[in-house]
Amino acid sequence: IFSSIYGSVSDQENSIKSYREAISQDASGNTSQSIKTLEAKGLEQLTKQELNFLIRMSQKLGDSENSLMWRKAMAQKFPDNHSNLFVMANFYYRKGQHPQALELFEKIAQGNSSLKKESEAKIGLIRRGGSYRLQEVFQKLKKELNSTGNSTP
Repeated sequence: IFSSIYGSVSDQENSIKSYREAISQDASGNTSQSIKTLEAKGLEQLTKQELNFLIRMSQKLGDSENSLMWRKAMAQKFPDNHSNLFVMANFYYRKGQHPQALELFEKIAQGNSSLKKESEAKIGLIRRGGSYRLQEVFQKLKKELNSTGNSTP
């Protein structure tokens, strides 16, 4: 039996072989090698789950640059993965790179994602000149006011 989407049973087994190997390598403490195992497969062959694994392993190693690279690859290959886009948008927002953040929040807001309302709120905030640092300052002030027993306006 051959499927135009999944190939043969042999194709499916070969497809998950490297993923299982990468999981095993990470479980035995060799996270760097698990990343290399999946990288060798090539971007075109990576599944959504494998890309998520690469993102998590990069984060586990504290490699935010590679984590972002894999998120960008995920966004190109799976553009409807709104949770990935949302994480990227928030990353750019926190970095003060508002044009990039706005573009991603707008993509999410155009769809029917559960993140649509949050994205629309961030779009409004960015367009009104708000920034992550300003938001942090206001949250800190609000917390301080609440801790002194004063109500916020």
